Amino acid sequence: MNTNVGFLLILSCYTTLLFSHVSCNQDGELSPPTKRCDYATFHRLFAADCSSLSLTSVPQHVNPDIMVLDLHDNRLRILTESSFLHLPNLKILYLYDNEIRAIDSHTFDPLSKLETLDLKGNLLKSLNFVYPKSLVRLYVGNNPIMPDQLNLHTAHSLQFLSLQKSAYTQVPDIGALPNLVELDLTRNAITNLSSLQLAPFCRLQMLLLDDDVFPDKEMFCDCERLKSYTMAKNIVVKPGLECKPDESQTPESCPPPVIPDETLSRFSSCQSEWDSRQFPHWAISSLLLVLFAACVAVGIVLWRRRRDATRRKKSTAAVDKESKTKEPEAKTEPALLA
Repeated sequence: MNTNVGFLLILSCYTTLLFSHVSCNQDGELSPPTKRCDYATFHRLFAADCSSLSLTSVPQHVNPDIMVLDLHDNRLRILTESSFLHLPNLKILYLYDNEIRAIDSHTFDPLSKLETLDLKGNLLKSLNFVYPKSLVRLYVGNNPIMPDQLNLHTAHSLQFLSLQKSAYTQVPDIGALPNLVELDLTRNAITNLSSLQLAPFCRLQMLLLDDDVFPDKEMFCDCERLKSYTMAKNIVVKPGLECKPDESQTPESCPPPVIPDETLSRFSSCQSEWDSRQFPHWAISSLLLVLFAACVAVGIVLWRRRRDATRRKKSTAAVDKESKTKEPEAKTEPALLA
């Protein structure tokens, strides 16, 4: 009887295997589902989808050639310097909605090609790691990060930054980010904003805000000043700044929109840093251009010399040939006179 029951259990288990990714032990009991990543193409990039697998560490068995790794909705807690050693080709890394509390300072050093890093929805209190020089898009919203713990001074190439849903009451003072062109501050508690807070982002083109940044009518002139600044610096604000006046206020009733000296100073410092970062590139480009022009000039000179030498050789050969044809005639002339 027990043999029949055991046989039926095993048969039931292997029947279940036909329709799921579970395994059986020797007693015919179901083991936990196999955790495996799926491979696909994402925007023409080789990608591994390892999301929602309850992983507690970065899987080491994934194909090392992948360029996209999706690890969202897992149980990752700590990232170490060895977490991504086996994935040197990563360009996009999704780590959102995990339980990440700590990231070692050199965790992302092996990822020299990383362009997008998504860390939103974790438990990070500070960002004390070194950013890859290739990184251009960073999502760190919905983390309990204090404004003075963002530490973005090594994110030299950053062009997009999302601080969405971070409970900030003003734009964090994170220093100059000359490369930044888009900043997402939506779903925060910002109720006032000034040009001074935006000045460190001297190349900003897009600013995403909630529509209640200036909720009080007493802030009408502050709103008008910010609107004037964003227009002067060609910054697009979405969904747009709607300054709400009371019955006695109009744009003309506000003081002239003069940019404060401190704002100009911060903007100038950001611009200077941008220029200093670009100088090596311009210097190298100029040097290469000069070397190329010099090579072309030398090539032209050598070509002309070779051409002239060839012409001289041909001219000399023609003269020699003409001399040889005239020489026999000179020898036979005396015999004819005799």
